[in-house]
Amino acid sequence: MKYNLILISAVIAILLIMAYSNHWNNDFHFDDSHTVQNNIFIRSIKNIPLFFKDCSTFSSIPSHGSYRPVVSTTLALDYFLAQTFSGNGYQTFWYHLSTFIFFLLQLFLMYFFYAKILSTTQNNSGYRLVGLFAVGWYALNPVMAETINYVISRSDSISTFFRDTSFYALSICARCKKILFVSNSSIYWCSCKTNSLNVCTYVGCLSHSL
Repeated sequence: MKYNLILISAVIAILLIMAYSNHWNNDFHFDDSHTVQNNIFIRSIKNIPLFFKDCSTFSSIPSHGSYRPVVSTTLALDYFLAQTFSGNGYQTFWYHLSTFIFFLLQLFLMYFFYAKILSTTQNNSGYRLVGLFAVGWYALNPVMAETINYVISRSDSISTFFRDTSFYALSICARCKKILFVSNSSIYWCSCKTNSLNVCTYVGCLSHSL
């Protein structure tokens, strides 16, 4: 079983790398223009504290201001790395790299969360393969392409990562689950779009932890 898990994990990893092998230098698109390219606030990491106090720093268009300080913070760090190592703060490789890292962390976490949940329903070790298959299906699904390729769509990937972290923490840590759950749920709120679905998710997360 152990070798099967390693083999399937390797296959998924290879397929994932192949699927996204040509995306590293993709250009900015759509809303990236006002949230990244024309947003002067992300050009200095000194503005990071400001992201948490002023939602107008999210976009160069005043009417498009949104409270997503975690997303803006990652963009500022990307600009800093791109400027430092490439000499161009808008070298897209660095933006795609950080988005992809969050995506990989999310997949890693999803596996352990699925395995934890499935282990309560099965007495054999087959639940690990089921969890791995579910993660592979999610990772290679074409619907993920927009979130991974479209820089500002990282808000979906980041918020999902912290939401999943909340649920995993809740499932494994009985003594500190409330602190971990509430803190990660709050980061989730600071990463996602402010719409009815995310508001309901956030409220549901908090109410479940109390």
